[in-house]
Amino acid sequence: MDEIAGILGSEKTLDVDRDLLLNKASELDETIQKLVAMRDGLQHAATYTVPNHLDGLKVSTFNESSSHWRY
Repeated sequence: MDEIAGILGSEKTLDVDRDLLLNKASELDETIQKLVAMRDGLQHAATYTVPNHLDGLKVSTFNESSSHWRY
């Protein structure tokens, strides 16, 4: 947040670097996508009903590009 505040300028001047803001927004989008995939994986592991999760790895894989489990 401090980094973004610095991008916006000081209290006396509002000098917005729009390209830098767009780049920061893209970085945040990537981080959000990774966090959502991690959350989904943890939720899946918590609710997956196999006696041994290692056995489950033989029948399911996580597809990072779509952030979904494939069975």
